[in-house]
Order: sequence, then structure tokens, then C-alpha cells
Amino acid sequence: AGLTSTTSATYTVSNSLAAGLSLSGSFTSIPAATTVTVVDEGAAGVTIAVAGTGVDKVVMSVCGGFTVRIAPGSSVTLSCGSVIAAVAVGSVEIDRSTPTGVVTMALTAGGRATLGDDGGVTVAPTSTTPASVTSGGVTTTVSAGGSLAWRTSGFYRPVAMDTVNRVEARSTVPLRFEIFYGSTEITTTTAIGSIVRTQVSCATGAALGAPVIVTGVQYHVRRGQFEAAVRMPAAERACYRVTMTTTSGLALSARFRTT
Repeated sequence: AGLTSTTSATYTVSNSLAAGLSLSGSFTSIPAATTVTVVDEGAAGVTIAVAGTGVDKVVMSVCGGFTVRIAPGSSVTLSCGSVIAAVAVGSVEIDRSTPTGVVTMALTAGGRATLGDDGGVTVAPTSTTPASVTSGGVTTTVSAGGSLAWRTSGFYRPVAMDTVNRVEARSTVPLRFEIFYGSTEITTTTAIGSIVRTQVSCATGAALGAPVIVTGVQYHVRRGQFEAAVRMPAAERACYRVTMTTTSGLALSARFRTT
């Protein structure tokens, strides 16, 4: 009838979608006949809802190195700072590659947990379902308020941890220790970030020089321990600190004085 009308729509793009979840690489697999809806929840993270049927999961890469697999019919809220996942409906699996292998955390509806950069898992006290964590072929159930973390044990004899070890100059000291992920013992040397020997002040413990890297660490199956041979320098009445640091950031240190 000669009349016109105008319709407009305004869209707001929030920075929190990029800064909060870091969806670089984003979705790597979306099955056919599957609809994915992404909702920016601000500080709470990003909610991904997957509508569809079948068993094929939506796969995404998030937070600089985590792989997320979301089952059809699921709704999951994710945020970074490691990866924090809260499952409203359905289920999610999150993988993290670590130097000792892939750690997989699986959550179902009601679950809320964090998978850390080092593969450690913490389940929120408010989580109504546990997390299932698989690493090295071993699956562990972590209940609400629980965690699955790395730990070390050692150094073992002949090294003492609570005193200054008296050793001869030029002698070789066996450094023996263990590394665990939950109850699983780690046997691959890739779990070890570094072993260094540093000369220190006998009076204050302050470093007197640059650390010297200790090489040749091995895992002894019969003993069930890692072992590294630490060679002491020729100087007598000198003090040293030997430190083993795991790739997950844990450390063991022992003190020595040459005679």
C-alpha cells in the first residue's frame, strides 16, 4: 500500500568469550545433524549446549592445550584457569596431555571439577556426582571435595632429608626417590623436570654459583625407585644443595657437606 517499515537488531560481542575461554582452534569436530549453541556467561565462563542424537561427540580445543568432548544432549559450562567444568545435562570428557601421558577427566550431570595444567583434578564440594579420572591405564573415582594430585617420596637412604649429609669430596651419591599420580606410581623419566646440584653457603644456605645439571637418571624396576648418581666436586669443606623438580612443579631437596 505504499508503506514501508524498518527492522533492526543489535548484537553485542563480549570479550569474555575470547579472554575467558580462549576458543582458539575452537571446534575440531561437529557431527552431522548436531546443533551446538554457545552462550557467553561472563565471569561464569561459556556454556556449550549440544542438541542431537547418537554417540558421536562434539570435540573442541580450549584454554591452550585441553581437548573437550561433549556428548549429544549435553549442556556444559567451561571456564579457564586450568579448565573448570560444570555439567548441567549429559556428560563431558576433558583431556590434558602431560609429560607422563594423557589425563582424562569425565563428568556427568551435576558434576563440577577442575582439570589442572599439570593433570591434577579437584572436584568441587558442591558437585553431586564424582569425577572419573584415567591416567596410565588406571581409572580413579574422585568424590565431591576430593582431589587427585602429584606427590613425591624420598630421598631415600643413604641420603637423609632432615640433616646435612657428610660425604667425601669426589664421591658419588645415589639419589633415590619416587613420583606418584594419586595411587599410581610413575616410572617414566619424562616426569622429572630437572635434577641440579648447587654450591651454597654452609652458614646461610645462599647459592654461591650457578646450578649444575645432574644427568643419567633411571628407573630401577627391581627397587621400584628412580635413581641418579650425583658426583660431588673436589673441594673439601664445601656445601651443596641437590634438588629434583618434577614436571608438575614438585621438588625434593637435600643438603651435603664434603669432607
